[in-house]
Amino acid sequence: MFADRLTDFLERGFTPIPLNPAVAGPHELPVRERRKKMGDDYRDLTHIELAEAVAGFPKKPAIPTWRELQSRDVSDQEFEDWCERFPSETNIGLVTGKTFIVIDADSEEAVHFVETELSHTPVRVSTSQGMHFYYTKPDFDIRNSVGRNKIDIRGTGGYVVAAGSVHSSGVIYEWSALCPDPHHSDMGEITLADVAAIKAYNRGEDAPAVDIVPLEEGGFGFDPTAYEPIQNLPFEVPQEGSRNNDYARLAGSLLARGYPEDLAWTLLRGVLAFAHEAGDDFPEAELVQVFESIRETHRRNNPTWEPRPIEEPLELGLDDPKWRSKLIVDWDDEPEVIDMIVDGMIQGASLGSIFGPPKSMKTYLAVNLAAHVATGTPWYGQKVKRCRVMIVCGEGVAGIKNRLRAAGRMLNQRLQGPVVLMPYALKPNSIDGMSRVISELVNLERSGDPVGLIIWDTLARTMEGSENDATDMNSYIAAMDSLRERFGVTNLVIHHTPKTSDGNPTPRGHGSFHAALDFGLFVKKVQEDDRPRLTINGDGFCKEFEAPNKTLTFESVRLREAIDDQPEVWTLANRESLLPVFPGGDVPKSSRKMKTKHDAMTGFVEVMQMKGLGDVVDWPDLKEHVKDRFAVGDSNANRAMRLIPEGASMSERVFVGGKFYRVWREKAGGSTSTSRVCFSAG
Repeated sequence: MFADRLTDFLERGFTPIPLNPAVAGPHELPVRERRKKMGDDYRDLTHIELAEAVAGFPKKPAIPTWRELQSRDVSDQEFEDWCERFPSETNIGLVTGKTFIVIDADSEEAVHFVETELSHTPVRVSTSQGMHFYYTKPDFDIRNSVGRNKIDIRGTGGYVVAAGSVHSSGVIYEWSALCPDPHHSDMGEITLADVAAIKAYNRGEDAPAVDIVPLEEGGFGFDPTAYEPIQNLPFEVPQEGSRNNDYARLAGSLLARGYPEDLAWTLLRGVLAFAHEAGDDFPEAELVQVFESIRETHRRNNPTWEPRPIEEPLELGLDDPKWRSKLIVDWDDEPEVIDMIVDGMIQGASLGSIFGPPKSMKTYLAVNLAAHVATGTPWYGQKVKRCRVMIVCGEGVAGIKNRLRAAGRMLNQRLQGPVVLMPYALKPNSIDGMSRVISELVNLERSGDPVGLIIWDTLARTMEGSENDATDMNSYIAAMDSLRERFGVTNLVIHHTPKTSDGNPTPRGHGSFHAALDFGLFVKKVQEDDRPRLTINGDGFCKEFEAPNKTLTFESVRLREAIDDQPEVWTLANRESLLPVFPGGDVPKSSRKMKTKHDAMTGFVEVMQMKGLGDVVDWPDLKEHVKDRFAVGDSNANRAMRLIPEGASMSERVFVGGKFYRVWREKAGGSTSTSRVCFSAG
């Protein structure tokens, strides 16, 4: 069956190629595997786009070498190989641009336009949504081009799905009237005016009423005055299959409007740079050839042509905000406000790192910050900009889940949903890793609650290559930059310090990572008992702000009691970050000596809340916390306690963490050392 259809097309003067079969319910795996084998980059595929790719699977070539057949015929060996390899239901494509071209009208409106406005051809194939119109190859070159309004041109460099093939919807491509003869003499002839009309239709314009001079007659082969692609850039770049044409049109358009040749070439290279950023691989050497050809044509046709002076206003939209927004950033004398997710700690749309020695509770800190950011809860009194958080778990998935559960209990918030876990070590500087991250980010963006903070745990587990290699590290940094630019996210990477980093802590690995950081938080564990503590040092690691130094204490939290043969589950969480501090943020221990009544009252409220001691605390129980918090000795702590007014009727008000509290002390047993410190809201 497949061999018979191949033979029929060969006898009719076509160059057939095998396409994928139209299988029922194709899984995404064949698409991924095919794209890998053919060297295509699918890193930007979202789930929706992937579904579209799956639907288009039967239209795609089943062989990676099909482009070679644009300049040669199918060999006998290839024919035999295809007949042996491919099943009978394999679809067939026909290489275009050799002896014929096809106008692909993909809607009823587009079909009506081709039938009424273009030159007639009796050779047609009905498709799932429209019609393929076959024309003999004209004297001028026509390359592939994709139209916005459902009319595509299949010419040099392309192919078309052949009659007898099956669409993914089950519709069969069929000759609608006449099956072509071997010489294609029954096909209609397409003109330059037809091509111009198609271009105008796809732009939503009327067909241009101008004379189009073919290339062989010394013209451009198109109407340069009707083509202003720069106005749409950089939002659209030349697409594969029509790149030569698009670049040629752009060059001709610039020169025809009087741009100096050097400026036209500079702009053309700028477009190429945008295309390369979008993943295109069009070589600059080929662009040089395109520009040289158009320039020589322009010089030959315009011997008296003089370029417009460069100081004259540009006419192609270069002053338009749509063009300038990607190239030029407006600025004035007003200072920029740095966007912060957590004031003084995490910068928005940036690259940061929590780094420190092994076992220094880096992930505990990251989870604590994630819980506050995902719920918009102030962190140590610092303002928090609420956004969804994604944690890429390169290690210890179960442990991170338990830490999130404990943090949720502390906050009395449900974190499932606001915090998204990806329980595998995705590597963003690999094609597969980046495609999966982008897919998830796009879906969450479409849900209306986009991700604003991504935590990568850890660099070593989420990086393709070696952290000591400059090339590998730069590719990792570039991947982070891409995510920031596309989604506006902050990437917070958990990383380690070298073994010999005492005295000068820096992230481990190649120095380019440290240099690329917008902010860094050095973490070190300072206590190992049942209430472990860690210090955070941001001095000198943040480019645009000063991060305060902090000490965090973690306490044990039981998540589940022992049930039958299942052991109880414990983890650690931080309660202090929930509670209010002095307006203006945390204060270093040694800066307040508790010398005034205000210092004593506000300081005692802060400590009692942060430590969860309740609103009435015996002085012996409170004193040690006060000494530790404010770096004072016994005598200073006792003196501060005696400054607090005695008796509820004598209580005084203080303002702590955005609220007013009344503070007093009560004697118990007639001794100062047995007093109680009390406070209440109001």
